[in-house]
Amino acid sequence: MAITDVTVPVKYVKIQATTPTDLTEGRLWYNTTNNKTYVSDGSSYSLVADVDLDVLYKLVGTNGLNILDIIAQSTLTAGTNANFERDIYSDATGYLNTIDTGNSTAGFNTNLYENSTSRQEGLWNQPVTSSVSDNLDGIQFLANKNVNLSTVNVDNDCNGTECYLYNSDCSSLLQTRTITSYIATFDYDLASGTTYCLVCNGNNRGYANTSPNATWVDIHITYTNGVYGGGIRNNVNANILNVTTAEAGADGIVQTNAQTITSGYTNFIIVSSDEVTAGTGTIDYDISFNGGTNYQTGVSSFVSTGIVNVGTSLILKQNLTGTGSSNTASAKDWGVLLW
Repeated sequence: MAITDVTVPVKYVKIQATTPTDLTEGRLWYNTTNNKTYVSDGSSYSLVADVDLDVLYKLVGTNGLNILDIIAQSTLTAGTNANFERDIYSDATGYLNTIDTGNSTAGFNTNLYENSTSRQEGLWNQPVTSSVSDNLDGIQFLANKNVNLSTVNVDNDCNGTECYLYNSDCSSLLQTRTITSYIATFDYDLASGTTYCLVCNGNNRGYANTSPNATWVDIHITYTNGVYGGGIRNNVNANILNVTTAEAGADGIVQTNAQTITSGYTNFIIVSSDEVTAGTGTIDYDISFNGGTNYQTGVSSFVSTGIVNVGTSLILKQNLTGTGSSNTASAKDWGVLLW
């Protein structure tokens, strides 16, 4: 594919005498009354000479990351930029292979790094429909890690309205969730080394008289037995098609390999086009310009900062912090603009 096949959004300037009603951050306005140019910060227009340049740095940085994302998706050859180091997480090592996977502790998931890792662990492929009238059919499983039970997909042959999480022998109910469009959404912290049961009510069930071990992922949880009519039964799996769990959040780091930079820069700003946090999760950065000898720590993105220890070898640590399943942080890229 040629570079001419890639469409990049057009940036245009409002040319008029009155203040534009479009206040989109970064929008430019040329005032024909005083012949001056203004830029919007998202709420109002300011004269370019007086504007906080961090707004423009943010636009330059995120646009650069967006262009790199287009390049990655279009399998084009990426160029280099003398004052903008960056990468996107198209795979665990990054599109430009900048990620030091040996020193990175955050979990990679499809196109982002996160401080928690979701897993969908599947069951059987060919369930058999049954119309036997009984309740509480499902599976027994062992939690291999401290993980949060998030969603359960039930088989289309199941006509149950509720899904239940029980203890190991179905004698103690731990949580009940309504089944909507064959999905039950849970929020329960499973304890490592503990056995549980997931079952559904209803008269019909997706049922297979075989163990699902061949198709079970066995990372967060492991199938141990079936549950039939509320009792434990070997070599049975019913109703439960797959289970999604999320490993409880813990502080994670995405660290880059040393990136060679030109000497002489005195300022920088860290950019990321897609930082997402929830609960008490946070994202900040540690950055070194002399190959890891000295770091400036706790740096926020989109804040222009002076370089303390000038050098020619940049290492960035993206800190994804948050403890507990609901306190998460994730990012899809990193960038450092230098001047």
